[in-house]
Amino acid sequence: MQISKKKLDSPPEESISVKDVTDIFFDPTDPVDYAALAGGPFIKAGLSAKKAKRLYDSLQRIRQRKRQAQVDFKRGQAEDRVGELAGRKLMKKSSDKFKELSINEEKILKQLEGYQPELL
Repeated sequence: MQISKKKLDSPPEESISVKDVTDIFFDPTDPVDYAALAGGPFIKAGLSAKKAKRLYDSLQRIRQRKRQAQVDFKRGQAEDRVGELAGRKLMKKSSDKFKELSINEEKILKQLEGYQPELL
């Protein structure tokens, strides 16, 4: 008994394979098709490249401000340890700011869900 192997890429000439049909819509050798595939979710979601870049830039600013809020909180702790009255106030203010920025960061991340920043 001999088992013959069939190649998926070469169906009998009289039939049309699924691969033939999909090659009409997506050519794996064409880089333009890959670029269109990468942009597909954004077109569907209505997220243009310009808006995605703006959101990504906002995300970077928020992350910078969060780092600054962390530094301010540590400075407030140091001031509180030496008896400065403004230390606790600075700690509260920077903690509130950090929470607010974290909420905004989550909102932007939801809008950019699935986005690849290296495409910018």
